[in-house]
Amino acid sequence: MKTWQSLCATGALMVFSSGVALSQTTSLEAQRTAVIKVQAHFAKQRDEIAAGLFVGQDQQNAYFITARHAIVDDTGAHPVPAQSVKLQFYNSPQSVNASVFEKADPILDLGVVYLPLANLPPNLPQIVRSNTVVNTSVRVIGHPAAGDWSVWQGTVLNENAPGGDFHHFITSSNPSLAKGYSGGPEFDPGGNFLGMQIETEASYGIAAKSAEIILQLNAWRVPTNYLVAGAAAKGGEPPTAQQADLDSIKSVLGRYEDAYNLRDAGALWQIWPSAPAKTRQAIEASFRSAASIRMTLQLSTPSIAADHVNATVRGQFSQMFTPRNGSTQPRSGDIAFSLQKNNDMWAIVDIK
Repeated sequence: MKTWQSLCATGALMVFSSGVALSQTTSLEAQRTAVIKVQAHFAKQRDEIAAGLFVGQDQQNAYFITARHAIVDDTGAHPVPAQSVKLQFYNSPQSVNASVFEKADPILDLGVVYLPLANLPPNLPQIVRSNTVVNTSVRVIGHPAAGDWSVWQGTVLNENAPGGDFHHFITSSNPSLAKGYSGGPEFDPGGNFLGMQIETEASYGIAAKSAEIILQLNAWRVPTNYLVAGAAAKGGEPPTAQQADLDSIKSVLGRYEDAYNLRDAGALWQIWPSAPAKTRQAIEASFRSAASIRMTLQLSTPSIAADHVNATVRGQFSQMFTPRNGSTQPRSGDIAFSLQKNNDMWAIVDIK
């Protein structure tokens, strides 16, 4: 049986509103200042408690990531957001009202809550984001029954999750990684943001990767100006622009697979916003008529044009399409994706 939970910790640079003074947030006390407590209330007097992380702000609001399952109810025919959400900060015992962002990602288990800037405490830290490496120690801050802003420590076991899932990574686990840690970020000993813990199996925890979270937040146009790019975990060198583009394209095409497997047309149009109307109608009709779809891609390395805004990826697809009435229909063949980058975000523009 799966147990949902959360983690939170924060680390890297403390930035003051003047933008002049910076200090490290590798200490536990500094990390706790960026961790929020999320209290969500649903119908029938059901409440959820999770953790979250401050990721950015615009001219009006401050935004925080947390676990989708803590703020969205999936028990009915359609997802329903929490009736009310309150946030609490480490240095402020008073809770403040927050809103649930209109979009959420069930694959990453990623949700967003936000509140007016007037309710944001001063001097919250910027966070350096990095990649996972096996055997890296992680620190988690959350709100289990043992107490708010408790600390759990573990280790990265695998840089990917089972079944070829590259959206998530695997951590160690024990009974103390309990309910109340959901939605919080995982940090390495240097205070770098590695990802967000979302789920616990019998012998390991599952966390969404920081790079995947950033890509999805960018797609939603959620500000991430408090998550800053740092040195890549492997070798300590910053990732090249070419490698960043390759990783982004890989994530987009992974989401293409996921959209088919979940029969989620909305998720597909997020990464293929210019799809022709007839194509949209045909795919949406196909999704509605399917009992299940299993899509897999085998792709070559993306070919990025000299302008760094266009790319092509070629390969093969295989699909097991099971209609609501009838037998499974295997499909396979060549496939070619054309992608373009706009505002540092890659998207599909054509499929052949």
